[in-house]
Amino acid sequence: MKLNNQVSLERTEVWEFDSEYCNAAYKVKTYVPDSEQPIEGFPFIIVLDGHAYFQIARETVLLQCRNSPKTLVEPSIVISIEFVGEDKDIRLRRFYDFTPPAKEYKYPDRLSGANIGEHGGAENFLNMLEFELIPSIEDKFCVDTSKKSIYGHSLGGLFILYVLFKHDNLFHSYLAISPSIWWNDCEILLYADKWLGAKDDFKKPALFMAVGSEEGFMVENTSRFYEKCKDQLKLDYYLSTGENHASVVPSTISRAFRFMSSS
Repeated sequence: MKLNNQVSLERTEVWEFDSEYCNAAYKVKTYVPDSEQPIEGFPFIIVLDGHAYFQIARETVLLQCRNSPKTLVEPSIVISIEFVGEDKDIRLRRFYDFTPPAKEYKYPDRLSGANIGEHGGAENFLNMLEFELIPSIEDKFCVDTSKKSIYGHSLGGLFILYVLFKHDNLFHSYLAISPSIWWNDCEILLYADKWLGAKDDFKKPALFMAVGSEEGFMVENTSRFYEKCKDQLKLDYYLSTGENHASVVPSTISRAFRFMSSS
């Protein structure tokens, strides 16, 4: 028996684009629900690290929006952005695109001797999302511009927090799974302090944050973040019992997407 290894995903498209802000090429995958389009357009979610998480995000929406009254996950367009290149190139690009700019960097002992390349490209990546990718999405699809979300894990989760504190009205909900709060000696907490000091009281941005109970110091970091920001955010913090840094994604994605739909 001859197997055909070419598999296509229904209602899914792929395209590549070159970003002027990032001076890099990216691949974008999109899934559009097979359901009646709302008058105001579909909500949409941007998923970072699409090479790892597009398919699970797509399947979560596809399966659960079939019975939205029970699952509380509404039909939404799923858009992932992923890096182009070999695994080692992707790893280095993640450390660049997802980390905030800084005058100097402090590294934990566990990164001693590791090649993590350059850092500090988060502002460029944010500009790419705001001025290149999102306008392309709004031109290509009928979307509800008041209901757009962004999802990221690990360094991608760190980037989610960076976007929140730099541009808290760009998205209607922010979904950060096991965010790398540890990066550069927990520098993102300084961003939080600055944002809290300038925060208007009339609107609380919506943030879902989850971490696995087996993630060690990351549990302490997310708990610390929660205590600092809980009063100024619409914040749902979930500790996923028995899960580690990899398993926390499938164990929490339904909860994250319910939060997205209800925010």
